Amino acid sequence: MTSSEYKELTDFFIEHVTRIGDETRTIVQVTVESLRHEIRLVADGVLQNGRRIDENGRRIDENTGRIEANGQRIEALTIRVDTLTERVDTLETSVSGRFADHESRLVRLE
Repeated sequence: MTSSEYKELTDFFIEHVTRIGDETRTIVQVTVESLRHEIRLVADGVLQNGRRIDENGRRIDENTGRIEANGQRIEALTIRVDTLTERVDTLETSVSGRFADHESRLVRLE
């Protein structure tokens, strides 16, 4: 092989390797950009889900507070209903007693 042929062959291989290197670099750059884009999409999704989770957590806390407040109101109302029930029972007993007294008086008067 002559030095001219050797140089031509060397130039061909260098050009071929350089072209393959350039193509590989382009493929790698496109792949890296694509991965960056996918990572951004995933990160955005994670942030949105995190915000939703935080918002739902706040709603749960608010609802828990409301449930506790309603529970306290129910307990207070239950106490009031129990007190009223006792008073009605007492009143019924009293009225029944008075009615019986009046009936016995009526019987005696007849």
